[in-house]
Amino acid sequence: MIKLNNLSKYYYSSGSVATGLRKINLELEKGEFVAITGESGSGKSTLLNVISGMISYEEGELFIHGETTSHYDANDWEEYRRDHIGFVFQSYRLIESYTVEQNVISALLLRGVSYEEAKERTKNYLEQVGLEGYETQKGSQLSSGQKQRLAIARALAKDTEILVADEPTGNLDTENGKNIMKLFSELAKDKLILVVTHDYEEAKPFVTRKIVIHDSELVEDIKLKDRDTERKDFLKTKQKSQRKYLVWNFLRMNLSSQPLRGVFLTLFLLVAGFAGFIFYGNILSNLDDVTAKQYSNTYFYNSSPLRLIVRNREGTALTKDDLAILQTLAHVEGTDLYGLTNDINYFCENGKDYITNYTASTSNDNSMVNSYETNIFLNDFSKFVRTATGLKQEDLLWGELPSKANDIVIYTTDDTKLKETIPYYFHNQRSWQTNSYIKMEMTICGILKKPTNQTYFSEELGQALVMSAWKTGAEPVNYLQILQSQGENNKLYKKATLKDCIIYTDATFDFTGQDIVLSKKTKQSYEECTKAYLTVSYDEGKGELYDISKQMNESSEKMVAVPEKIFEQLAKELAGSSQIGVYLEDYAYTNQVLEEIKRLGYEVISPFRASMRVYDPKKVSERLISLGIAFVSFAILFILEHILLRSLLRLKDEDYLTLRFLGMGRKIPVKIIAGEMFFFTISAFIGASFLIWISSGFIEQISHLIKYYKPAQFFLLFILFLCNIESATFGYGRHLEKKLAVGQKNGGRL
Repeated sequence: MIKLNNLSKYYYSSGSVATGLRKINLELEKGEFVAITGESGSGKSTLLNVISGMISYEEGELFIHGETTSHYDANDWEEYRRDHIGFVFQSYRLIESYTVEQNVISALLLRGVSYEEAKERTKNYLEQVGLEGYETQKGSQLSSGQKQRLAIARALAKDTEILVADEPTGNLDTENGKNIMKLFSELAKDKLILVVTHDYEEAKPFVTRKIVIHDSELVEDIKLKDRDTERKDFLKTKQKSQRKYLVWNFLRMNLSSQPLRGVFLTLFLLVAGFAGFIFYGNILSNLDDVTAKQYSNTYFYNSSPLRLIVRNREGTALTKDDLAILQTLAHVEGTDLYGLTNDINYFCENGKDYITNYTASTSNDNSMVNSYETNIFLNDFSKFVRTATGLKQEDLLWGELPSKANDIVIYTTDDTKLKETIPYYFHNQRSWQTNSYIKMEMTICGILKKPTNQTYFSEELGQALVMSAWKTGAEPVNYLQILQSQGENNKLYKKATLKDCIIYTDATFDFTGQDIVLSKKTKQSYEECTKAYLTVSYDEGKGELYDISKQMNESSEKMVAVPEKIFEQLAKELAGSSQIGVYLEDYAYTNQVLEEIKRLGYEVISPFRASMRVYDPKKVSERLISLGIAFVSFAILFILEHILLRSLLRLKDEDYLTLRFLGMGRKIPVKIIAGEMFFFTISAFIGASFLIWISSGFIEQISHLIKYYKPAQFFLLFILFLCNIESATFGYGRHLEKKLAVGQKNGGRL
């Protein structure tokens, strides 16, 4: 069965050569219980490890069933150990995190037995060694004698024809040692049992053959008893079809046997994933170089980074149908059909937005105050007009959407404000003179549900203000043609240029300062004026400007009243809605929404980005530092994660080396660990995603960063972490092979 012919083994280290075995000639048969004895260092363990395929030999030949083994490669030896050798170690080499049952099942799984059958057959092996009733106990909870019995049960489960044991009773008391030897004697009826022992007297009553090794040579080979003639032929358990489930079976045993380890690894990866989300998010947020530039209001006074401007590629007017399409886009917070108004300022808070001064006017002799003049000084230019065209009735908590020109919608917690009238001032920085304005008395018709500082104006007012958004010069968006008056309806003037336009509906009789009003007489002069439209106009000498209403104040613009029918015609011909304002939930969604709007066939720009034209050296430096810190932190996180994972995985060295000794292939441990780590990574990322979602509700930085992520970027982050984790796994596999190789060089001891 086993034959050694002039076999020699040498150890090489630091240029020196030591002899492990010298010219060993030996034949061993099934049914023998062989005791191998000799002093320490004589070579008895080396002989056992050569026979079991744990270490190689340099000279001679080892025959197995008459077949030479000198040509065997690593895979051949693995198959030999798996199918022919059962091991019982002095140190037991149990997987102590496994239960008694799982330790035995592991050996059966390596033989290709299905998990269900292995579980059933385990009962018989545990009965043979007297461990019935201990199935669910962990290996770490057994006594020394019980551990050795379990090691024997596991060796029996392999159902191999050869069972080798290196000092199996070295850690046992006399009674347990004798019981183990007796058990080996019973097992030798249908196996070849090879036992290395330092106490031959303990084995003497049971062994059938004694071999003595001295100074690496075989010096004594004595047959003490005849082999038992009652034999059964050795049959391999050929169930290799079940080995395709080997990784899965070990994976589920590992997960069930060490739940706390799984929880710890998952929490570790969860923390790493959460940190990686923050660092990678900072990298994404800093990739946009607008943070390193200065804003220029050459084209747009409204510097909101949330605003986009949309127009038709053909230059045709936009409609409410276009507005409805844009409102459905993801991450769009609001829209405005009259986007041209969004660069016009409004002022509504006295003492903040504007400052009111009163100047006393005295009599000619300076003896007494005759009257007071009101002077308005525009102060805060941060508020810009938006119409209510993008709002719906369900956006309101109280009231209605605007139905009149001077209706407005605001947010307030005080419902008594409904129907209250507030003075508003309007100013167009693009084309009006400094501190010029038009005042309107606005009535609150609706109150919003969501908090905001924005006032929403009527569509009618937005239509009129669009006509005031003109400025000479061909600009990409804010551009209106010069009006050429034609037709009988335009009797108010022969040729003029519209500069500013405002609607006024209140029948105010008086005016003070630059507040523009219509007198009752002026209103009555035009039967067609159901509403009064005021147009700021000037004569460039190209035509006569008809005197429709008197100049209200020397310091104000020249104002004309336009009948409603004519105004509507002018609004249709001149203004219309050439652009729609789109407002985002967050600037981080800019690229995503820009791409989607372009996909729909519109032209679109971000005024904020278009106005970021000049790099600010200080901001450039800050951006590069922030980007560098985020990138380095991300890289350090990956390195630390890799190192810590390798360290944690090495805690399982003994378990996987034991499985390798039992016949597990080289690639199987790596596949098992890779499966475990994939499971832990999935669990950790689900947990991290939930944690990110929860924390985004109360941590503004997290809420901001998450908006820079698209599904593809989340997936990329997951893949990066998974690759790093699996890299640590495969690195651990190489470490395991090196450790096994070192053990083989050291005679099978690690």
